[in-house]
Amino acid sequence: MKGIYNLTVTDFNGYEIIQSYELSEPNLPLLIEGKSSNATCPGDSDGLIDVTVIGGTGPYTYDWNHNGLQDPDTYPEDSNAQSGLYTLIGSDVNGCTSSFTATIGNNNDEPQTPSSIDN
Repeated sequence: MKGIYNLTVTDFNGYEIIQSYELSEPNLPLLIEGKSSNATCPGDSDGLIDVTVIGGTGPYTYDWNHNGLQDPDTYPEDSNAQSGLYTLIGSDVNGCTSSFTATIGNNNDEPQTPSSIDN
């Protein structure tokens, strides 16, 4: 727990040494929040995943996973996302982790209703 702690060590002869230690921790736990937008068409790489990292203790590191495969991108956002499942795991300097998952579709995923039918 965060705070100042005093450690007292007493030897056999009764001599004491007192040392103070301050333990600190982040004010907030590490948390990743985000939003995503679909790719324009199947196969396009223009989907967007935008995340915000709060809490924890920086600097942060990022580890992306796309459809079960490691992604070498180390930035907290992906602006070239293809359709699929993305997971971002963020870590702070203390080893605390948080994750964010987004599914990127494409804008043509919904069935289109024709406006007229030619016979």
